[in-house]
Amino acid sequence: MKLFRTDLINGFTDRLFEIPVESLNSPEIEFSSDTLQCTITSESSPHGYRINGRITVPFIFRCDRCLESYPDEQIIPVSFWVTEKLDFSEKEEVNTLFLPPISDSVDLNQIIYDLILVEKPVKCLCNSDCKGLCVQCGKNLNHQSCDCSDTFEKK
Repeated sequence: MKLFRTDLINGFTDRLFEIPVESLNSPEIEFSSDTLQCTITSESSPHGYRINGRITVPFIFRCDRCLESYPDEQIIPVSFWVTEKLDFSEKEEVNTLFLPPISDSVDLNQIIYDLILVEKPVKCLCNSDCKGLCVQCGKNLNHQSCDCSDTFEKK
């Protein structure tokens, strides 16, 4: 996904971008759609251009307890600066992308990938009541019970 300098100069509000999943090069993340939707606003300021918005991400996760896949759509906030000023882009507390004066666009794929990766949960559960798999026979206890539980608890 690229933002062009002319668009940044003119500014825009709630512009929808469809980002092909393949452009993110993210083999460790699975998506339920071929595209992500990103809605952003650009505002000009003396420091550069303030970018705010959100990315709608249609994840597919694998439950850590029962190992079944499940969809989970998340909305991830987007907030960063695009600037030509190196001194501003070097401040650690500000998320910035440097736009060299000779460039006519800035590529957002890496920052979008980073935002998605940070929001990916560490522990994935299909639901909070997931019973998981039987430790003896491997049956998914969400779908069926087994006799192993009784004998396992008695030992």
